[in-house]
Amino acid sequence: MKMKEYIAYTNDIVISDANSMSIENFKAITECSDVLVSVKAKSYLISVWGSGLSVEYYSGKNIYIVGCFEKIEFIKAKG
Repeated sequence: MKMKEYIAYTNDIVISDANSMSIENFKAITECSDVLVSVKAKSYLISVWGSGLSVEYYSGKNIYIVGCFEKIEFIKAKG
């Protein structure tokens, strides 16, 4: 695998503190409420659980989530 191909398909997650997070290279927002924000990645569904959650910003490939985080789940996609 070429390094260029690898970088294009990774999901970089940056947690600044317990109150802000960015996820790069996601595909879609699957759920968004004040207790759960879920995004579809290439091979995983990434679920962020907490309270007072909101999507402060998102673009075609990047999302910025704020709130009080309690749990982050990575569920392997089927197929």
